[in-house]
Amino acid sequence: MVTPTRKPALWAIVASYVAGAAFIFYNTVDWATSTPNDLAEWSSGRSIALPGWLWITLGYILGVTMLVTATWAVRWRRRWK
Repeated sequence: MVTPTRKPALWAIVASYVAGAAFIFYNTVDWATSTPNDLAEWSSGRSIALPGWLWITLGYILGVTMLVTATWAVRWRRRWK
């Protein structure tokens, strides 16, 4: 695993946790309120055409990645002395 060169900033860790949780919450609400037609419909977002279910899946992946990164930063922050 990569070793950081300086102690991770606390504000960055908190921001990553908040953003990761927000991504997961938003995508859960989006999935729960979508009809099967909405999930199958192709959306062009920002000129990238993907079905709705794939946008939600990518949101989950991004949210989990942010939470894992923040957890990794906490681990290294505690080891930093």
